[in-house]
Amino acid sequence: MTIPLDVWNWGISDKWFTGALAGAGRDYYERLLTLIKYGKLDPSPLVTHVLHGWDSVDEGLDLMRSHDASVIKPVIVVS
Repeated sequence: MTIPLDVWNWGISDKWFTGALAGAGRDYYERLLTLIKYGKLDPSPLVTHVLHGWDSVDEGLDLMRSHDASVIKPVIVVS
């Protein structure tokens, strides 16, 4: 990625960039779900909050926005 230096006021202060590339697409998710299906990957340690119903969507989003260290992944169960 190229970032024009004049946009960032080049030379005035340090700049730090952190990024991550997450796999995406159908193939990636199919392989991930297959690992879970056959017990090769257990995602449950990542789930810190289980909420129920569409009415819980706002609460789940608020949990993610809170940046609380105890929140890793809220899951909303809709049935």
